[in-house]
Amino acid sequence: EFKLKCAQYRIDIFEADINKPFDKVLEAYLTKRNNLY
Repeated sequence: EFKLKCAQYRIDIFEADINKPFDKVLEAYLTKRNNLY
């Protein structure tokens, strides 16, 4: 239900491993966003 509501409001969901370094997670997120738009 959470993912459905996010989709309705066009909110990105990005699951991240909190054990990975922040810069690696941010890089993956920004790469995904860049490919989408």
